[in-house]
Amino acid sequence: MSKSTPDKKLNCEDPRLWQHDRLASVGLVAAGLVHELQNQVGGILLFSQALDRQGLDVEVVETLAEIEKVALHSKALIRDFLDFLRPPSPEGIAPERDRADVSQSIADAWKIAALKQSSQGDVEFRVAPFEGTPTVSIPKHQLVQIFLNLFVNACEAMQPQGGSLEVRFSQELGSSNSVRGVWEVEDTGPGMSPDVLHKIFEPFFSSKGVGKGTGLGLVICRQLCRTAGGDLTCKSRVSMGSTFRVILPLN
Repeated sequence: MSKSTPDKKLNCEDPRLWQHDRLASVGLVAAGLVHELQNQVGGILLFSQALDRQGLDVEVVETLAEIEKVALHSKALIRDFLDFLRPPSPEGIAPERDRADVSQSIADAWKIAALKQSSQGDVEFRVAPFEGTPTVSIPKHQLVQIFLNLFVNACEAMQPQGGSLEVRFSQELGSSNSVRGVWEVEDTGPGMSPDVLHKIFEPFFSSKGVGKGTGLGLVICRQLCRTAGGDLTCKSRVSMGSTFRVILPLN
């Protein structure tokens, strides 16, 4: 009797093989979708830039500028997603793109996150005061993406009652006595159980329910931090909120 049937059953029940197959499928689908996504985002940019701004209200002009900024950010995210699916190039990050003002990136990320949750429970956002203007060697749009994911996740976790979200900055010594910046993003949400906390950085794992999350946001954010020589970690307890630590080498 052939043993192919039991082997296939075993393969289907092995979560590691299932995850590997699904990741491979995502790569194939992304390759087909990215061209169309770039066309759509390019169209948004083209039409917004072609509009005659003379005579328009200041508020309208500012809104158009925000549309262009978000569209450019989206184009960069498409490129980053493809980079995530393939090995990095030997050249690494281009020098002219590799320095970001963290304070400005946090402000830009919250501006988008606040719009996403404006119709839901109130979330009080606060950045604890700190001296200086720290910069890190990572493209700004990637840094915005990291904080945006953390902010949106925190806001969604605190719904419908709302809560508070705080960002704190500190410094620590890394390997070879290099100085690393640590940005703690702390929320007052429901927190996570140890089982959930253990899985949050696994591809396709999501605690948001069917249709509400891809399970890739934190995975990509951690990869971006590690590519820049840092890391992304989390500590959380049920009913005591969550704290994510964005760790990056300082310039």
